Amino acid sequence: MHKINFQSSNMDRAIIMTMLIVAFTLVTVIIPFLLVNYMPRSLVGNYLLTNVNFIFFTSPLLFYFLYTGIYIYKIKIDPYVINITSYHAITSMFHNSDYIDISHLMLQEYRFFNRSYTINRTLMLKLKTDNGKIVSKRFTFSLLSKKERNRISKVLNQIIEHNS
Repeated sequence: MHKINFQSSNMDRAIIMTMLIVAFTLVTVIIPFLLVNYMPRSLVGNYLLTNVNFIFFTSPLLFYFLYTGIYIYKIKIDPYVINITSYHAITSMFHNSDYIDISHLMLQEYRFFNRSYTINRTLMLKLKTDNGKIVSKRFTFSLLSKKERNRISKVLNQIIEHNS
């Protein structure tokens, strides 16, 4: 088999983005809520009580990021195995991550999809099982650049061409 040694991850970018979202939540929702409840007669507490609309504008943005999520992905492809992991950065402790560890021979087709109104992309792999069934597996990637998508596509195309 040809020499393939590919690795890709967005761990650093996803963690920084998640930290920014958490900091934004602290500054726009949690700290104002605490100030209004515990120091309502202070200058800041009084200002926040008169400008409650501020929270109504920032809350939908926070719910949007919580709902669509920031996903951390790791891809490792060696000469024999494709290993892909994808999980939600914030809620990953409450549910399982998407994970696959397959032989190159199982890969039949792949496709990238752009998700509407989000920074996430979906990679769909069509795999052939041992009994001949075709199964689809989807992975969500956040902050996937066009350059990185092209690198992944190039490696997956090499594997598919070699399988034909």
